[in-house]
Amino acid sequence: MSIPNNISKEHLLKAIAKVDKDGIPKDGDSQFYDVVYEGKRYPPKILVSYANIFANGKELDRNSFSAGVGKESFKLLEREGFRIEKKSEVKKIILYDIHGSSAIENYKTLLTDDKKYFYWDDGKFKKYQEGEYVFWINRVERIALFSIIENINISPSFNNGKNIISNLGYNLSANAEDANRFKNFIRFKIADYVSISKEWNYTDPSTFQTQGMSYKLFEEGISDVEKRVSKLRDLLKINFKDDTKKILSDAILALEHEFTSPVLIKDSNSTKVWFVAQGSTFREDRGMKFLWAPEMGKRNRSKFYWENVLKVRKGDIIFHYSDKELKGISEAINDGYIADNPETISVWGKKGYKVDVDITLLSPAISSSELRKHHEEFRKYLATISNKPFDLVGDVNQGYLYEFNKEAGRLIRDLYGKNFGSKIIDDFFDTVDLKKTLKSDFMDFNSKTFYESCASANLFISQDICSCFVAALLAKPFVILTGLSGSGKTKLAQAFATWICENDDQYCIVPVGADWTNREPLLGFPNALKDNEYIKPDNKVLDLLIDANNSPDKPYFLILDEMNLSHVERYFADFLSVMESNSKIYLHSGNDNWNVPSKLELSKNLFIIGTVNIDETTYMFSPKVLDRANVIEFRVTDEEMGRYFQKNTTLNMKALSKLGSNMAVNFVEFAKKNNYESRYTNDLQNAFMGFFVELKKVGAEFGYRSASEIFRFTSIVLQLEPNWSLTKIIDAAVMQKLLPKVHGSRRKLEPILKALGSLCLNNEMKFEEYLKGANTIDVKYPVSLEKIRRMYENLISNGFTSYAEA
Repeated sequence: MSIPNNISKEHLLKAIAKVDKDGIPKDGDSQFYDVVYEGKRYPPKILVSYANIFANGKELDRNSFSAGVGKESFKLLEREGFRIEKKSEVKKIILYDIHGSSAIENYKTLLTDDKKYFYWDDGKFKKYQEGEYVFWINRVERIALFSIIENINISPSFNNGKNIISNLGYNLSANAEDANRFKNFIRFKIADYVSISKEWNYTDPSTFQTQGMSYKLFEEGISDVEKRVSKLRDLLKINFKDDTKKILSDAILALEHEFTSPVLIKDSNSTKVWFVAQGSTFREDRGMKFLWAPEMGKRNRSKFYWENVLKVRKGDIIFHYSDKELKGISEAINDGYIADNPETISVWGKKGYKVDVDITLLSPAISSSELRKHHEEFRKYLATISNKPFDLVGDVNQGYLYEFNKEAGRLIRDLYGKNFGSKIIDDFFDTVDLKKTLKSDFMDFNSKTFYESCASANLFISQDICSCFVAALLAKPFVILTGLSGSGKTKLAQAFATWICENDDQYCIVPVGADWTNREPLLGFPNALKDNEYIKPDNKVLDLLIDANNSPDKPYFLILDEMNLSHVERYFADFLSVMESNSKIYLHSGNDNWNVPSKLELSKNLFIIGTVNIDETTYMFSPKVLDRANVIEFRVTDEEMGRYFQKNTTLNMKALSKLGSNMAVNFVEFAKKNNYESRYTNDLQNAFMGFFVELKKVGAEFGYRSASEIFRFTSIVLQLEPNWSLTKIIDAAVMQKLLPKVHGSRRKLEPILKALGSLCLNNEMKFEEYLKGANTIDVKYPVSLEKIRRMYENLISNGFTSYAEA
């Protein structure tokens, strides 16, 4: 939103008079600059916001415009003759992630024994001054430091491969290749030294998955505000002292309120709707006036439904649920902010998030049973929301503040049978036409919605596996699921088909027989005893192929269970050939009078999924098969098995039925799209060329087809999972497309596996060092590296290894 051009100096002077009279409002002070007038200092955004009252009759929303050098607000103030000065106490904040074997070693030798001081070279701190702040994270040692720069000029001596620092009576050292490696050190005074919980990590750890260790969190002219705020919030989750947390909180508020770009803030047409389950806190002195949620719960863990309070913006609409009734609807009267617990006696901690509201009570309230009656409608309107307030049968989930939407809100008003009683809120819901929404029921495909549905149906598959599975299907409609027996391979395939298909005729689960030696079990054969008749297989595979050809906009799924019980190349040869040639499968040479067509296309809306187990009764895949598929491995971690035992619930596959059917059309369009591009083309080329060179040594290199499919896969993942780092995507591609073809004897593979393992590590670390227990923080591609490690150990133990057997 632009600043009105009719604001004059007279209006700004009246704004100054208003501040003199009323004071600066809460969260209204500036962080970097002040307007100086007659010896007093004023926040620039407050003056512009208040000036609009006198120019146009209303206060200008401070979230709708930016402040800073060159910004429209500063230009207005300077044009009208006001002087803007930089605050003297603006302190920069930098985050330094200590990783890499050499850095970890230096951390140990540059921290004083009494934990009062820490020393480091000045490489990343040349623009920083004494008194500014540095947060240090050591994820290997699980330690976090908050420090203040105290001395920026400490010269070391050099002796026998080490920099020697003698300062304040401390004698410390750092490894160095030569005397010129570190010429100057900085002394940091430690203000806070705490342990990091095992569960803690960055929301987006990709920032530090390369050589980069430092990250600017707070200073003038900073960009990528959302990413900086994310890191600051990550640090808030660590058990720092209150004074340290206040520094982080103040930085978040400053970044979000003073220097946030308007394009990152909602406009008047992007009001969000929320649903809060308040329980006993819904009372006149509390829940009817504000929402408050703790920053941390038990075991220092946060929850997304608590953090949502901080995401609420002024003007957002909130439904209030308590004691099995929907009792009110409110409008947020400010943005969510950090605030102490208003309860003096509480099971929750002191720190938390708050938003103030203006509530309208519903009379009568809407009962939970009434909401439950319409859970199918709510499910449709909330299909694209990952964390919904309702479970699969319509009961309200345990939690606090959930994302909602205007369609679901309009449905609630229709159930209420009259206007809510707030003109602003009713005007907002008047714009929603539910009949039109239902008619245009097709939605963009969202893989996270499928994952959430699986979790609700008690199918416990990791979100990364779900994302890789869906992206692999879209990249190439032939996916092989391998791994531990009973780990959910067939269930995942069945769940996705059940979830996205309108009816059961769109998918077919076929157990492969040990006696399949030709195509007849899948495609049938002409009846030699009767003219113009074709014998279809009883498993209805041929009917599925015909339907897929006749309905190109719907997805169809052929699921081959225990695919390798017979030689795949024999019974599946027609499919393998047509996948690449784009020709047709010929059924018979007759005319149109037959009961099936003479030939069929392998249509692009047909997705083939094979499941694989490895034992003495199965056969290995040839490179011809592996080269045409994405191979996804299933394993169960200790943590996943522990969660399963804790929940001990029954799988409810029926609960998934048709939940994603409104995304089916878009899913097929997604799969048919050819012009995928990646913004990481050069990085991908560099990464995969290293693997190509090593794989070529054993004849397992990939060709043009695989290279094209890898690029397609990475582009699709970036659209489905925009928060995935490049290294994570490469890791998945290596695991799915490159490693499955690696098999052979120890003599052939031992040097190659070592080379491939080293490619999965940072800092030129060798695979042999990793096997000896070197720091796992140096791992670049963790999933692929773990697989290579298992293959290598199998090779050493048995003299032979393969992807499927390791």
